[in-house]
Amino acid sequence: MYKEDVVNEIIINYRNWKQLMKKFICSSFFVFSMVALNAQSVWQETNITKEYIWSFATAPNGYIYAAGNSSGVYRSIDNGLTWTPSSAGFTELILKYVTAVTVNKNNIVFAGTFGGTVYKSIDYGLTWTLVNPSYNLGAINCIITLSNGDLLAGSDVIGVNYSSDNGVTWIQKNYGISNPKVKSLAQFTNGDLYAGTDSDGLYKSTNLAVTWTSIGFKTVSTKITSIVKDDLGTLFVTVWGQQSLGNGGLFSSANEGVQWAKAPVATSVQAFSSAITNSKGDIFISVFSDGVYRSTDHGKNWNEYKSGFGYAGIQALGIAQNGILLAGTYGAGIYKTISPTTDIVQSKGVTANYALYQNYPNPFNPETTISYKLQAAGKVSLKVFDLLGREVTTLVDEFKQPGNYKVIFNAKTPYQNRRDRVLTGIASLHSGVYFYRIEVGRFSKGMKMLLLK
Repeated sequence: MYKEDVVNEIIINYRNWKQLMKKFICSSFFVFSMVALNAQSVWQETNITKEYIWSFATAPNGYIYAAGNSSGVYRSIDNGLTWTPSSAGFTELILKYVTAVTVNKNNIVFAGTFGGTVYKSIDYGLTWTLVNPSYNLGAINCIITLSNGDLLAGSDVIGVNYSSDNGVTWIQKNYGISNPKVKSLAQFTNGDLYAGTDSDGLYKSTNLAVTWTSIGFKTVSTKITSIVKDDLGTLFVTVWGQQSLGNGGLFSSANEGVQWAKAPVATSVQAFSSAITNSKGDIFISVFSDGVYRSTDHGKNWNEYKSGFGYAGIQALGIAQNGILLAGTYGAGIYKTISPTTDIVQSKGVTANYALYQNYPNPFNPETTISYKLQAAGKVSLKVFDLLGREVTTLVDEFKQPGNYKVIFNAKTPYQNRRDRVLTGIASLHSGVYFYRIEVGRFSKGMKMLLLK
C-alpha cells in the first residue's frame, strides 16, 4: 500500500471513528441521563468533607454533635445541614482526638477522647472543660448517658466505667466481663444495659452495671460495634468481622440473646460498623465499605440506601429529631439524607407540601423577607440563630392554618420578640452569617442568610 493509500485509509477510519464516537457519546449521554433521572439521590454532602467522624449524639434541644479527629466536636443546629467545629478548651487533640460524644437531658455535652480523658460543655458545645484530670479511662470507644443522668464509658484498656458526678470520678464496672475491651454500650427503656466487646461477645446487665452476663458472640476477631432495639423489642447488633473468616454481619434476637439469627443483608463485606432506628421503627445499618442498608419490616428484608453517597467508608450513623439520617465517614466528613427518613417510603411524602424558602433579598441590610408554606394546620416555630447557635429571635411561635406566609426579619431590632432583650445589651446585629429554622409537625428545615452592612 502506497503512502497516499495509507493516508486515505487513515482519513476514512478517522471519519468512521468520529461517526461512531458521536453515536456512542449520544447514546451514553442518553443512558446516563435516564439513569440520573431514575436514580433519585438519597444522600448529600455537608460542609464537613475532610474529617474522620466517630460518633453522633442528638440533644433534647435538637442540636447534634459529632466526634471528630482534627477539630474536636462538630455541632449542627439545623438538623445536620451545616456544622461548626468547636475545640475551645481541648488541650490534647493532636494525638488524642475525640472518639465519643453524648448529651444529657439538660443539654450538657460530654466528649471522650482516644487519650482517655473526658470533657464537658455547658454552653451547647461552644467551650469545653476537662473533668477527669486525675483518672484516665484509656482509649475511650463509647460514652452514653443513662436514664438516671449518670455516665457510662467503654474503653480498650479498662472496660466499662461508671460516673455519677458528671465525669469527675469513675468506677470500673467489669464484673463478669472476661476481656474488658468495650466497643459499644446501650441502654433501653426497661433500664437494661448492654456492652459489646472485642472478641469477647455481648454482655447484658440488669443492675446498672454491677454485674454482667454473657449473651453470645464469643468469637475471635469480631467486634460488637453497635447495639439497638426496634419498636417490637427485637435486639440487633452489628458485628465487625474478619473478611477471610466471614464472621461479620447483622444479628437479631427476639428473646434477649437466647437465640440469634443473621440478617439477610445482601453484601459480602464483613465490616458492619453501626446501626440506628428512627421514630417509625425503621432500622438502618452501615457497612464500612459498602454503604447503608435499610429495613422497614423489623429486619426481615433489607434494601440498599446509598444513592448519592460519594464515599462508602462509614463509621457511625446518627439521626436528627426530624428524622434526617447522618453518616460519619473515615476521612470524608459528614453526609446527611436529603429528606427525613420518616417520610421517604410514603407514596406522597408528608412534608412534600411544606416549604421554607430562601430569604429575599439575600444578602440583606437591614430587612429581609422569609417565606414558608404549610400543607396542614399546626403549631409553627420559626427562629433565627447566630453562627454560634445562639437564638437571636423568634419570628413565629403560634398556630397557623394551611397556606403561604411571609415574615420580615429586621437586623436593627432583632430582639424585639425576646423577653430577655434588655439583658443582651445589643441593639442590632453585626454583619455575618445567620440561620433561620422552621419546625411544624414532623417538618423541619434550616437555611442560611447573610447580613452585610
